[in-house]
Amino acid sequence: MKLKYLLILFLLILLVLPIIYAQEEEEEEHCGILNLASCLPKKMFEYTSNVFNQSLQPLLSLTKKLLSEPVDTNHYQKQIH
Repeated sequence: MKLKYLLILFLLILLVLPIIYAQEEEEEEHCGILNLASCLPKKMFEYTSNVFNQSLQPLLSLTKKLLSEPVDTNHYQKQIH
């Protein structure tokens, strides 16, 4: 039952992602019959790089946050009693 919900969620994400990408694509130049050979590889590369970048963005943000946090060195100082 849980697997069924995960599969439905996965399919919905796969259906929504190209729609979002297509909306961004409308602002750029359009592919036509005359420039199809040069346009398709470019669009496929943009699509795959967009998918990979969106999936890696949370990891990159976390890494940036961890690297830019100030280090608290008070725990390592010797305490004199």
